[in-house]
Amino acid sequence: MPYNAIVYSVMIASPGDVAAEREICREVINEWNIINSELRKIVLLPVMWERNTRPEMGGRGQAIVNRQILHKADLLIGIFWKKIGTPTGQSISGTVEEIEEHIEEGKPAMLYFSDKPVPPSEFNNEQYQAVKKLQTDYFDSGLIGGFNGDEDFRMKLKNHLALTINNSQYFIPEAERSIFESFEQQTNEEKFSTRKKILTTEIPVSGDSIELRFYDNAEIDGDSIALFLNDKMIFEHIRLLGSAYTIKLAVKDLNATNELIMVAENLGSIPPNTSYMVVLVGDKRYSARLESTEGSSAMVRFVKKSGSQ
Repeated sequence: MPYNAIVYSVMIASPGDVAAEREICREVINEWNIINSELRKIVLLPVMWERNTRPEMGGRGQAIVNRQILHKADLLIGIFWKKIGTPTGQSISGTVEEIEEHIEEGKPAMLYFSDKPVPPSEFNNEQYQAVKKLQTDYFDSGLIGGFNGDEDFRMKLKNHLALTINNSQYFIPEAERSIFESFEQQTNEEKFSTRKKILTTEIPVSGDSIELRFYDNAEIDGDSIALFLNDKMIFEHIRLLGSAYTIKLAVKDLNATNELIMVAENLGSIPPNTSYMVVLVGDKRYSARLESTEGSSAMVRFVKKSGSQ
């Protein structure tokens, strides 16, 4: 069934020594579209000079490439390994010129440097040292990524692409940007106080202590949470992973009725922010799936059993 979507162009920029990584970029972008496009109403279009430019005379070659595809791009993915590329007359290489013009236009860019060993027969010291200098320069002016092989690059790019699309204001529709800006600018206390609390489950407690374990629910996608107990923040910046983040609470310090609120600090790469919580009370085990968004926070109510101190 047809649906309307916003199309964003993703420029894949690199010298010619990373052909495998360029193809991985196309595959990861297409995978993102398959999983997310219909739900998000967004289509990512991979753009490469060898596929998307056409012959044209009357100007500097790189300037023509920039005009035909770079200036239309919304996101740029830059990749370097052992070569910096060919000088353009205005920059040390076409790739560097593309990156710098793209960033100058205020658009998001994701830059990667390969740590793969360079075969001796392919080593060019001048080119390699130019890449290392560029890596140092970019390290001082932003956050860059590294990888040590094709599968490492695929995994990191998949996660980073999802995080970028979900968290960069550039990809938030104009009508929703005020909500996004409020989400990013609020403190955890403000998020707690302004969001609706939704009761997820009620758990009876007894004994000396209870143990709470928090995991990311399903795919690990960068979710981060804060926890409030009876209107007071007790933990923040908890990153949800496949391994448990464990908290112990003394039963004697609890009220007769207690409310634990999970506040989303972000939405991760796959909204909403979800946690799988396990609670151990003596020899009993309880579990719940907690979901928090920019407008609501999950609540768990703990009630002391009669006779508990």
